[in-house]
Amino acid sequence: MEIEDVRAALGMSRAKLYRIESPDSAITVSIPDVIALCHVYGASAHVQAQLVEMARHRDGWWTAYQSGLTGWFVDYVMLEAEASEFFEFAIDAVPGLLQTEDYAREVIAAWTPEADASAIDARVAARMERQRRLTDGLAVTAVVDEYALVRPTGSSKQMRGQLERLLDLAKQPNVKLHVLPTTSGAHAALTSPFNMLHFRNMPPIVYVDTLSGGLYVDDERDVERYEAVADQLLTRSLSAAKSRKLIERCLEDLRA
Repeated sequence: MEIEDVRAALGMSRAKLYRIESPDSAITVSIPDVIALCHVYGASAHVQAQLVEMARHRDGWWTAYQSGLTGWFVDYVMLEAEASEFFEFAIDAVPGLLQTEDYAREVIAAWTPEADASAIDARVAARMERQRRLTDGLAVTAVVDEYALVRPTGSSKQMRGQLERLLDLAKQPNVKLHVLPTTSGAHAALTSPFNMLHFRNMPPIVYVDTLSGGLYVDDERDVERYEAVADQLLTRSLSAAKSRKLIERCLEDLRA
């Protein structure tokens, strides 16, 4: 059976199916996905039972935080854990991978006002856990709109801590941080922040966060469009050195 036939039968994105079927993938496959794949491939009940048992005992770190994470975001975290390169364009807030715990708590509480304290705690802890990728071979390129650096998020002390964190991370060889200045004018992603994940053994995928869920883009032509927009954003952004200086100025303003 061709992979496109499997994808169509399951209603699954190409990227997710590549991730599941890749022999090099270290990612946990959910039990519902195992069962669905067994049905499509016509696996016997005995084989299905064995595979379900294997999936049950191959949990990732994110299972400890599932009380606060939605199913669609668990899928994203699993993809992110497998990525080799990461690009994010952030408009109103610092990218999650670069946030301090205090800043993350403010953002998550504002983003999910319906969540109770335990759910917020779980989401914050999961976000901090995701940041292990910063020292685990992930190449990160982030373009952050200047407004995200000056939008009051939490107390002045919390904002100072966040800006100091950005300056520290910008020193890491695997982190490229660029600020898109407010003077850059209109651009193709004016109202659409997005993440783009590249992998060693499967095609790239774009992820767009929304209030009601996550949107995955894996069509080759659509992904190429996002790649072109990412290049445009990098061209319009400040250099790494000038970005650091702008962040330093924002930090000085908070200290004044």
